[in-house]
Amino acid sequence: MKDTTKKNKNQQPFRSEARRRKVEAAKKRAMEKQKQAQQHAGENPEIEKQIDSAMEKIIQETIGEEISKEEAVREAVSAKEEAGKEENENVNQENVKQEEISKEEVSKEEVPVEKEEQEESVLKEEEYVKEEPYSEEPSSEEAVASAIAVEPIPVTAEQIVDSEISDETGNAKKKLKPSMIAGAAAAILVVGYAAGALYYTNHLFAGSKINGMDCANMTEKKADAALKKQVESYEIELDFRNNESRTISGSDIGYQYIGSGDVKDVMKKQNPLLWVSGLFSKKNYNVEIDANFDKTALKAQLDGLDCLQEANMEAPADAQIAFVDNQFVIQDETQGTTIDEGTLLTALEEAVCTSQTKLSVEKTGAYAKPSVTKDDETLIHQKDIWNSCATATITYTFGDEQEVLDGMQIKDWLSYDEEGNYVENKEAVMAHIKEYVLDLATRRNTMGRDRTITSTMTGEPVTVSGGSYGFRIDQSEEAEQIYENIVNHDVVTREPAYASRAAIYGMTGDDIGNTYVEVDLGNQHLWYYKEGTLIMDTDFVSGTYTVSDRRTPSGTYSLMYKQKDQVLRGTRRADGTYEYESPVKYWMPFNGGIGFHDASWRYSFGGSIFMYSGSHGCVNLPSSMASELYENIEAGCPILCFY
Repeated sequence: MKDTTKKNKNQQPFRSEARRRKVEAAKKRAMEKQKQAQQHAGENPEIEKQIDSAMEKIIQETIGEEISKEEAVREAVSAKEEAGKEENENVNQENVKQEEISKEEVSKEEVPVEKEEQEESVLKEEEYVKEEPYSEEPSSEEAVASAIAVEPIPVTAEQIVDSEISDETGNAKKKLKPSMIAGAAAAILVVGYAAGALYYTNHLFAGSKINGMDCANMTEKKADAALKKQVESYEIELDFRNNESRTISGSDIGYQYIGSGDVKDVMKKQNPLLWVSGLFSKKNYNVEIDANFDKTALKAQLDGLDCLQEANMEAPADAQIAFVDNQFVIQDETQGTTIDEGTLLTALEEAVCTSQTKLSVEKTGAYAKPSVTKDDETLIHQKDIWNSCATATITYTFGDEQEVLDGMQIKDWLSYDEEGNYVENKEAVMAHIKEYVLDLATRRNTMGRDRTITSTMTGEPVTVSGGSYGFRIDQSEEAEQIYENIVNHDVVTREPAYASRAAIYGMTGDDIGNTYVEVDLGNQHLWYYKEGTLIMDTDFVSGTYTVSDRRTPSGTYSLMYKQKDQVLRGTRRADGTYEYESPVKYWMPFNGGIGFHDASWRYSFGGSIFMYSGSHGCVNLPSSMASELYENIEAGCPILCFY
């Protein structure tokens, strides 16, 4: 018994080695059957046709955007599962047969082996073999996704495995080969590239634009539809000067899209084999859009724009010479906003025909242009000449008012040759100067003008006409002074040369002020106002009214001077005597030989004495009144005489 036990122990390694060989042989046959089943499945035309059909439909419909990617994946998986089921049935049948063969071979073995241990080992090997076919390649869903997305799918130990080997402990191991991983990735890239090339045979590349519109991955039909939609919302913006713009809508001019086949021409230009370039670069194709529009409606829209109304347009102005700060300068031309509508309409029609969305009116040349610009050589030459001879400026003062004679007027008085150069000609210049001074005197002289005051006696307005009072320019002297200023290029401010002056400046004839003598010849009474205050008033006797050459004339005058102790004489006779001689203490002339004086020989004043017994023309005053007036009045005081 003891020897038997020992013998059995010595035989145990042999029996284990025999069993291992049996199991490996069985496993090899099972794997052979499995490979045959896989090949059988691959050689089955019907299964292969179903898989190819599903894959083609998935690629076309997915990329064509008629079904979602998920539906494509499900189609592929379904087809693969049908093929897998048939394959699994074949494998299972072979495994069952193999199991039966293995059991028969093991049972025939003469070496005693425990049944449970052997069967358990064989079952494990068979289960491992059954699992291998499903882990050797990625699922259908993963393959389709990789073909569409062109992205490498990570390969794991469960997807690509080496044949099983055993270690010293008998445990199974799986080993990944780098070459197999790289091959699988390359296969996926090739499939994705091929799918992309097929897709872009009838699609525009990614990054494609037509007339600025994004047409990426669009078919010809879809891109053409997008262009049509874009045309339906067409409008063109007109940019005017002064940052103004107006918009004309395509709907207002009957704008309609007409397909021209330009999208097809664009697709012909792209090579599907180069579709990957579209992922990294963008390209814009400019194509002509064929469209119809109503030219009459377009003109009506243009005519209706407010900025094209004549009342709203500013005419252009030429560059010109101006006199600024006592020198001649060139002022820039003014462009204005006047538009030639015919020119603009022609440009607008062309822009609409080519589907332009913006039109610069400035670039169309429709704006009217000034004829002389600041760069004109003749204009520049004139400026230089005038600056050399006509830069005098005379500023006349008339009280608070001013009037300026400057180079802009003086330049027209000078003489020039054919080339525009200055030619000295004093006579011609003086003729212009005298004409100017005459005009100045006509406008500024106040001597002899009518003046209106309020009668102290009646409180009513009284108009006083004639007389020698007021400003009067000495025209001869002023002309000489102007010529001298021009020759010396003077810049001066002064009064004109006067032959006579009024008390104050006043452009409406109100040059009297508030100091004056009111002489009411009709009522034979006078009032003396000094700075608005009545100083004195008195009756008087004026010239004999019924004798015309003795009548005191009406009008406005100014006191010439005042003297004491004078002898007033009449007309000198042939014998050397005078018509009369009247000594006076106070003598105040205002109109030639007519003036105020005392008349000690008279005993009464006022009333109607002047009608028949008046003076020779002077205003006779009581001695006391003559003295008072003499003490308060000054030369130049206005004297207003009226009936």
